[in-house]
Amino acid sequence: MKRWIRFVKVPFSYSRLLPNKRKHERVIDFPKRIIFKFKKDTGKFAQPLLAAAEKFPELHGVHITIRRKKIGTLMAALPTPNFLFRRKENRRYVIFITDHPQMNAGPIYNSMSNKAMIGVLGHELSHILSYSTKNNLELIWFGIEYVFNRKNIEADTDIIAISKGFGNELIKYNDYIHNSPHTNSKYLKIKNKYYLTTTEIEQNTLKAI
Repeated sequence: MKRWIRFVKVPFSYSRLLPNKRKHERVIDFPKRIIFKFKKDTGKFAQPLLAAAEKFPELHGVHITIRRKKIGTLMAALPTPNFLFRRKENRRYVIFITDHPQMNAGPIYNSMSNKAMIGVLGHELSHILSYSTKNNLELIWFGIEYVFNRKNIEADTDIIAISKGFGNELIKYNDYIHNSPHTNSKYLKIKNKYYLTTTEIEQNTLKAI
């Protein structure tokens, strides 16, 4: 039986990890918000994810699993594969966090600042916010559109994150990715091709003030 991580009304500063009966999973007590389930080796992302989640009241009650996977990007947010069999309001999502050796996942995450981590997680939650507004047919079409129009979709997602107040965090993340010796060169090319530049984030952040 799956154990979902639920929120209870306690102050942010009293958030804590509690051992789950299931191996490699943890239960977290913190203010009632999104319902997260943290799978193996993802507990260290709980605090920055909590900080990012505070800015998404629209996602209250939504179930999101955090899982490690060998993917060619640092993170990816998607609906679970069974979304076609669920109503929009009952849909569940997953945030994949890479553990691919070629992505230098360990050094990348260990040296990334908390502010930069909040920025990239804010971007992924912005994807989920976008998914949550679409019915199943719209979501299928969105997936097709992403293949052919990825740049605009990722730019729009960055702008959603900026509107939520993650402008400075996204700037920190961009600066880190472009200056870290651990950044995979292929990922850096993807970042430069499809996502907003630091200058564009700065400009949009000023507009959002």
